[in-house]
Amino acid sequence: IGSGKGAGRFVGQRRDHCCGDDGHFGSGGEKEKALEVLLSHSDQESGNVYEAILAVNALDYLGAIALTKREEIMALPPGASKPVPRTGGYVGNLLKHILRE
Repeated sequence: IGSGKGAGRFVGQRRDHCCGDDGHFGSGGEKEKALEVLLSHSDQESGNVYEAILAVNALDYLGAIALTKREEIMALPPGASKPVPRTGGYVGNLLKHILRE
């Protein structure tokens, strides 16, 4: 990106601005809001199992950040009351994995 004095400085600043030490995006408040949204879509009983899979997968990616909501994650149902072909245990397995971290 250019070759003059200060070239490449923007790239370093942008990286520092958007990526925290943990490699995830956003400020503390933004992460909190993201966790709220993900948790609201993580309940396969009250919503869509495919939505829950995506939301819980994202929680898994967040690792220690997601564990700040450990109680809420523990309250999520590990399975659906109605059988869901091919996806029945996926959310429950991910929830176990998240809580073991």
